[in-house]
Amino acid sequence: MRTLTIVTFLMTFFFVGCQQEEENILIDLMQQNSDKFGGIMKNKDKYEVQIIYTQINRDEIKTPHFTSYTYNVDSSRYFYPSDFVALPTAAMSLEKLILLHQRSSHGTPPDYKYYNLQTGVAREPQTAATTDSTAENNLPSVAQYTKKMFLTGDKNAYNRLYEFLGQNYLNTQFSNKKQNQSRVLHRLDADEFDYEANKYSNPYQLFDGDKMVFEQKEVYGLGPNQINLGSTLKGKAFVKADGTLVNQPFDFSKKNFISAKDMEKMVKISVFPEYTESNDGFYLTEEDYFFLQKNMSLLPRESTFPTYDEKEYPDSYNKYLMFGGSQERIPDHIRIFNKVGKGYGYLVDCAYIVDLKNKVEFMLTAVIYTNENDTFNDGKYEYESIGLPFMANLGQVIYDYELKREREFEPEVYKFEKLHE
Repeated sequence: MRTLTIVTFLMTFFFVGCQQEEENILIDLMQQNSDKFGGIMKNKDKYEVQIIYTQINRDEIKTPHFTSYTYNVDSSRYFYPSDFVALPTAAMSLEKLILLHQRSSHGTPPDYKYYNLQTGVAREPQTAATTDSTAENNLPSVAQYTKKMFLTGDKNAYNRLYEFLGQNYLNTQFSNKKQNQSRVLHRLDADEFDYEANKYSNPYQLFDGDKMVFEQKEVYGLGPNQINLGSTLKGKAFVKADGTLVNQPFDFSKKNFISAKDMEKMVKISVFPEYTESNDGFYLTEEDYFFLQKNMSLLPRESTFPTYDEKEYPDSYNKYLMFGGSQERIPDHIRIFNKVGKGYGYLVDCAYIVDLKNKVEFMLTAVIYTNENDTFNDGKYEYESIGLPFMANLGQVIYDYELKREREFEPEVYKFEKLHE
């Protein structure tokens, strides 16, 4: 009798597991909307599509529970994350400021993210950063760099925080936080830095007024984490910096990488730190998380210092999912906490999306490759004709489904409402 019970239990467990494995709402929704995704699904390998859709269900005490559905996700398949790397770089910069304080003193740390960060030069082709005309006080800071990275994907701002952290710190923290398919090896849009030059991070000094609080000399990086990647040779040709066409695949083996699953984890721990295992999350104060979340969801038109022309930087500029390519304003009741990336024909977006009025929340991560001629650095990518419409359609389909999906308990959205008061 006992043996039969155990067998019955095991069969039931296996059956339920198979049901969960077979049921994939994401694929069903894409198939139901074949007019939007048919061509992509038929050519998923050509477009290197990866999607993670995560439902969020709250219990009676508002604790979120996450259920993920995936499409064509492969953490060993290389894609170029471009400036998505700014999210972990920003969070780890805030984290480093706290750790620097703890090593030198005790008590509550000052708000170092607003302190004057002076970047120096140790060797060519490094450059200094001693002023920032976009800041209210005309001085650079971790806070100002972070804000610009999220608002418009400012790559120079990312480069300054890459230099503040250095390769070793970034990649060690990826390992510590169990983001095992992630590495950061270089600055962005900085062709003057080769692989070796990117290993060196600039010296810096942090000032409170005229008082120097911290100083760090140049640091040498040790190279990439050992991660499990398939082929990093992509395409069939590339254009060199001098304009020469090379008819062979482009080698991404020395480029940044963050898997789709690690991307989602980074957004999740940024938005839901209170529900993250302590060793996996960022070591930040409540105020720092508030700052990070506010800038993840801020729109260019809502910014002062710097201010942005809405025609040049519409709401959709860094909000691809649901709104990619649109010139219209995003409704005030919808907030998107995300980071995008665009480079070498790849578009990526990882977002937590919340509708404050209709009490809807979900997470969505998407990657697509839009390089029809398979040639890199020629400036001919199909972002506008293929990539952004795909992102907008995908986000809208999931959102429409979420509007109708029944929930036993409503999301807790109060903390997100007060972010932009």
